[in-house]
Amino acid sequence: MGKKKMNKITNKTLLALAVSAVLQSGLISASEEGASEAKKNEMTESSETKASTDEADTNEGGLENVIVTSRKRPESLQDVPSSISTVNNEELKRIGAQSLFDLESLMPNITFTGGQDSKRNTRIVIRGLSTESSNVGLETGVGVSIDGVNMGRSASFNQSMSDIERVEALRGPQGTLQGKNTIAGAINIITKKPDGTTGGFVEVEAGNFNEQQIKARAEGTLNENEDIFAKISLLSITRDGISTNVYDGQDVETVKTQGARLQIVSEATDSLELVLSIDALHDELVTGGGTLIDGGPFLGPYMGVLNSEYAGGPPPGPETGKDTSLPTGRNVNMSETGVEERDIYGVALTATYDMSEGYTLTSITAWRSLDAYESFDFDYSAFQMLHGYENEEQTQFSQELRIAGDLSDDSRIVAGLYYFQQDAEGSAEVAILPQLFVFTGIPGAESLIQNGDVSTKSFALFGNYEYDLTDTLILSVGARVMREDKEIVYNQTPGSAIYIGFPEIELIDDFSETNTSPTVTLSYKASENVNTYVRVSKGYKSGGWNAGLVKLQPEQLAFDSESVTNYEVGFKTQFFDNKARVNAAIFLMDYDDMQVLQSRVIDGSSSDLITNAGEATSKGIEIDYNFILTENLSMKGGVAFVDATYDTFDTEEDGEPISYAGNQLTSAPEYSYSIGLLHDMPLESGSSIVSSLIYSYRDDSYLNVQNTEDRKVEGYGLVIASIGFISPNGDWDVTLWGKNLTDEEYLTSRRTDNMGLGLVLDSYGMPRTYGLRAAYHF
Repeated sequence: MGKKKMNKITNKTLLALAVSAVLQSGLISASEEGASEAKKNEMTESSETKASTDEADTNEGGLENVIVTSRKRPESLQDVPSSISTVNNEELKRIGAQSLFDLESLMPNITFTGGQDSKRNTRIVIRGLSTESSNVGLETGVGVSIDGVNMGRSASFNQSMSDIERVEALRGPQGTLQGKNTIAGAINIITKKPDGTTGGFVEVEAGNFNEQQIKARAEGTLNENEDIFAKISLLSITRDGISTNVYDGQDVETVKTQGARLQIVSEATDSLELVLSIDALHDELVTGGGTLIDGGPFLGPYMGVLNSEYAGGPPPGPETGKDTSLPTGRNVNMSETGVEERDIYGVALTATYDMSEGYTLTSITAWRSLDAYESFDFDYSAFQMLHGYENEEQTQFSQELRIAGDLSDDSRIVAGLYYFQQDAEGSAEVAILPQLFVFTGIPGAESLIQNGDVSTKSFALFGNYEYDLTDTLILSVGARVMREDKEIVYNQTPGSAIYIGFPEIELIDDFSETNTSPTVTLSYKASENVNTYVRVSKGYKSGGWNAGLVKLQPEQLAFDSESVTNYEVGFKTQFFDNKARVNAAIFLMDYDDMQVLQSRVIDGSSSDLITNAGEATSKGIEIDYNFILTENLSMKGGVAFVDATYDTFDTEEDGEPISYAGNQLTSAPEYSYSIGLLHDMPLESGSSIVSSLIYSYRDDSYLNVQNTEDRKVEGYGLVIASIGFISPNGDWDVTLWGKNLTDEEYLTSRRTDNMGLGLVLDSYGMPRTYGLRAAYHF
């Protein structure tokens, strides 16, 4: 079935790597005993809200100590027994990060797919594991949070990376502390908070495709006591199209974004801190929905001719003489260009109370909403046949209450309660346009309409207990017990018999599940700068429904929950007088009842649906590294190898049994790596020149479970570079930047149409972009 022949990463290989990791940690430990040890970085932050100084402490001439809050308390990255990559504000600025897609160049074993012409169809793949659809009946497999608030729908994930302090990417199941929808991993975005200083900046940027960007921030105190302070951040991005609709010459893949974030911090007492955050984002895009590369049996016979050549004279709609052939490159040829609009709002209140005996009580109360609308040409061609829209509306409320602190000199605890409520409604409508009569003789008909409304309530108890067995051996045990209740009201109404295969459906269904997601970790501190760990964790994602346009019967809509068990051995090291850092993890993940999107032929008609595939295994190794090569030159990057395949996957095509066992999971390249060089050159005037050069590579991967060659993404590499000048007192700077400098053309998605017409559509990553950025700080 088109399986890829790969060099498999065997269990024996993983065992050998694990033994090697332990031996290496011992050798490094032995070598350090004879060398001068770097002074241990003291962690002075007392609450999570003050951990935003993520790279504060540093040894003279050594690497900065990265502070993370992935375990709900501030601690050094090197002390966390888990596979984590971090990117700080300066690194985000150097790569010109505008969205989550840009993080891929610095994070091994993490892939972002979905296409740059849509903000609402973002898919995040960690260790080859993810969720492949965005309908409201399906949960995401990777959790994304902003300042501790989980975003319930993937359509909210791809936001502007503005005013960000750092990003933490956690690989492997994180349900114990990060919560629901983290079966593959989690991405935590931490914004910059006001700290009482008065100042701000204005940043302007101009680039090719007429890209124009303005960012601004202002902050200061609001009262005479200087214990209440605020910050406001503004963002505006516009860009012309990077492709063209050859039908009418209109720009496609344009961007128009406005955003704002207001934060108010109160430190009116020594023990209580309140942080109020309000954010808003509006996107407008002109989209193609995908480049049509194959008209299939429905449109194929009519491609490449002029409308005026059809029998019966010029059909209504397209102008006489319009070329209806397939477009070239990433262009589209559509009678109507699509439009996407998205509005995201959020309000959160975080209260941190420093109790007696060193305990900290934290409350996060949050409300968020999403409204995403997209209209597009459902036949994706120059013919005026099918037109429609998709819409998703969502509101969520969450409340987290937790306590963290030291039970004794050798034990620590984090425990809490979490409540989440969400209403998500997805709808779609397809209308038949008059020109379809020219081909079929069937007059226009009423629309095909679909609506799915899913309500979710979940309540969880979670906790993690850490105990020092000895001065060097630490045992950590945690678990989350979650109860989740879901209900769906689903309707699909075909307005005419012409909608072949789409049945009329009225469904009301519900289910409840209780799950326990445990984690057990044993850490060994071989020396001051060498930590090793063994970790076993379980992850879970609840079941749901196929709630989009479907060619299914009501009893076929539901699918079951999925689960994974993760086995991980890792080590975290610093050496060469703290000028080198290498963190690595060797993992094996066993998946049961994996939820998979597949195209199936049912009664001769193609249909995409989510099913439980059976079992899958993802195993491999991932490494993050950071080196200070000279006083002014450093190198940062990572490398990952993964073998992610289906162990059992029995299904059928038109009643015939078929197996995809042994096939590679979708969007799971066997290896990926990145190499980044960062250079700072001080000048005698006190100013400096800063530059960066980053290369990242992704191996071949597949976009369907069948692993067919026509759904294969060839391996590709991307180059990012920047060079900038910083004034002597740092009050202004200017930067020249470029991304995908070799203008690599690479697929991020290849899919079939929603109507089951056999149309094949491509979405691409960004082409070469470049620009000039200038900022003034006050």
